[in-house]
Amino acid sequence: MQREFPGYVQINPVPNTSALDLFLKSHFPFYSRLNQTDKNRFVSRMDIVVRKKYFLGKEGLEVHDEMILLICAHLVQITFGFKEFHLPQFERFVVFPDVFHSRLLNRNVKGLTVFYSGMVAISWPDAFNGHQIPNDKLNLILHELAHALYLDYFDSRSKRYRFSGWREKALPEFERMQTIQNHPFLRDYAATNIDEFWAVCVEHFYEAPEEFCRHLPELYQAMCSILGIDPMKLNSEDWGEEYVPLDLPNF
Repeated sequence: MQREFPGYVQINPVPNTSALDLFLKSHFPFYSRLNQTDKNRFVSRMDIVVRKKYFLGKEGLEVHDEMILLICAHLVQITFGFKEFHLPQFERFVVFPDVFHSRLLNRNVKGLTVFYSGMVAISWPDAFNGHQIPNDKLNLILHELAHALYLDYFDSRSKRYRFSGWREKALPEFERMQTIQNHPFLRDYAATNIDEFWAVCVEHFYEAPEEFCRHLPELYQAMCSILGIDPMKLNSEDWGEEYVPLDLPNF
């Protein structure tokens, strides 16, 4: 039975297949790189995910359908290489009009992922701007979903070994970042801890795969293995040609 969360909203009605396809072709570059079979699979998964997730606007922010579709599209993207793809632990997304204060961390943040409450919170301006530039290696939605993916999937005992394989390749580079400044590829925030290193790697993996492979080939292959996908091997004939910036509030 579907749970309900007071104050949270869902898309109603859920867009049909044609509408989802049009939205993704226009606003989601990753989708345009897929072959037709994978496009069909992506749309099918989108239909499932948008029915399962709940959204709440905070501090007067109204949640638009386009916001929901964009967040759900990123969720389908990051789990596209998995059979279990909808991150069932994380049912709720909270969207703020700016950076917000986290009582858990006792500081202002752009995003927050909390396992015990099954919630992902994001600053919409930062999330929106991160999506609008698809190759700057900054994507707040992917970053927070990377944390959710680890907590909901790789932290389980049966699948932890897969993350251990990635961690073996990641630790030398993470430790290297503790001793240098201005890494030639990864941004400095990756040096915070291994969890943030993972989330930053996910952003870089999807937004700059060629550069990632050139700078860190072994770690790139480990990312391909753990996420079950290689962004450089997607059908790229129409990459970016149909991308249209979303007409949403420009904060």
